[in-house]
Order: sequence, then C-alpha cells, then structure tokens
Amino acid sequence: MRAAALSVAAVALSVVVVLVALAVASGETLLPGSGSSYDTEFIDMSVLQISWVVVPLLGAAAASSARIALVGTAAMAVSQFLAMAETVRRYEESGWADGLEVLGYLFPITLTVVTLGAVLVGWLVGRRSRRGQDQ
Repeated sequence: MRAAALSVAAVALSVVVVLVALAVASGETLLPGSGSSYDTEFIDMSVLQISWVVVPLLGAAAASSARIALVGTAAMAVSQFLAMAETVRRYEESGWADGLEVLGYLFPITLTVVTLGAVLVGWLVGRRSRRGQDQ
C-alpha cells in the first residue's frame, strides 16, 4: 500500500508540474529595446525542474514494491515525454523550430534513467531490509 501511495503521489506531482510548466511559459516575447529580437519559451524549465522530486518518491516506493515503483516510473515518464512533445509542437506551430528543440527530450530521458537508478537502489535496500527481518 505504501508503494502505491508513493507512486501515485509521484505521478500526480509530475503531471501537475508539467501542466504548470506548460501554462506559465511566456511563449514569444519581444526583447526590450529591440524591434526584431525575440525570446521564445514554450515550457518553463525552471518549473519543470521540480520534477526531480519524484526520484526519491519512486525510490522509496521501490523499497516496498519494485513492480509498483516501475509502473509509477513509466507513468511519470509518459507525462514528461508528452510535455516535450507539446513543447516541440509549439515551436513548430510558431515558426521558431530549427530542429534543436528536440534536445528538450534529454530532460525526460535523464529524469527517467535517474529514476530507474533510484528504483533499483530502493529495491535493493528494501530487499536487504526484508532479508534482515527474516533472520
């Protein structure tokens, strides 16, 4: 039950962070004092960084159940990849796409890999803890 609660909290947090990061992005803004220079932001990366909080949540969930933590990790990853897909779509629709916006996918890839590492560590700690209790 603990693993399920932590996983649900991690996924919910990830979804909320993604939605807020997409909502508060400034889009295209003309730079002050310039008639032709723009700043483009289609996802607020400073808000998206809050997503790192899911790593310890899912690691702790894995101490109780690695399977449930892996399901939570997959759901978290889906929300992050959908956010990047929306960001790339926004760049393409605005005409600012130059191909480099796909580098934004490095964030969800890194977040997922680090989370999988935390799940592995959590599973090993939980397994060792359970093994110690059995003796």
